[in-house]
Amino acid sequence: MRRIVSFLLITLCISAVKAQSYSDAFDEAFGRNDVVAQREALRLWQREAPDDVNFFIARYNFYANRALSPNASVVVTPLADSGLVAIDEGIVRYPDRLDLRLGKIFFLGELHRWDTFVDEIVRTLDYSLQIDHQWTFPNVQSDMMEELLVESMADYMATMYQSIADTAHLTAADSLMTRRIQTVAKRTVQLFPDDFSSIYMLALSHLVLRQNEKAYKYLLRAEALDNTSIPILQSLVRVCNLLGKKAQAADYQSRLNH
Repeated sequence: MRRIVSFLLITLCISAVKAQSYSDAFDEAFGRNDVVAQREALRLWQREAPDDVNFFIARYNFYANRALSPNASVVVTPLADSGLVAIDEGIVRYPDRLDLRLGKIFFLGELHRWDTFVDEIVRTLDYSLQIDHQWTFPNVQSDMMEELLVESMADYMATMYQSIADTAHLTAADSLMTRRIQTVAKRTVQLFPDDFSSIYMLALSHLVLRQNEKAYKYLLRAEALDNTSIPILQSLVRVCNLLGKKAQAADYQSRLNH
């Protein structure tokens, strides 16, 4: 199992000496999977530095790491819920910490709670607009925040897309997942209108749902950003053939062949 802690690391910039010692104690106990020692470190940490952002991260890691079985196929729901409560408390106190929000979204994906996953993504994007994308993230420069956010959205949409079993023969569940992708892609494109990945994913979701005119519109928009992209040209050949635009399809095919 991928360790949850690798997505929400306890940082070393704690002002209180005692909080730092509890951070070290928890990290060491976490590394050797000593649940009793982790719980004790958290108890003392909460008593001495209850508002330390790293305390919320540690408590989240404590529950989230134990919520999934080694093969991540079985979820201990009460532990998962406790992990989400812990990270939510951290987000309330530190709303501008992007790592907390991305950590929560990642975990929701691991839990396959897709509706909540999408809701949290949209909430994060809306808040990003509210603060003009001025996030904080340990060891990440401020001018890299937008790029980090956009790349994360691309990863989330790819994760959802990869869960679709067969785009040619959609089940009801696959159709629902595709609409979830559309929700994320639309909101991302609204905030970042020149983001190639989000535009392409929006086009692809329309294509999967046989919304060919809309797919064509977004594929042209993506092509304007990158007219050499093989996936874009391939998709344009497909959608042009579906729409009866034979001359355009032939043109895109010729560009593929060269």
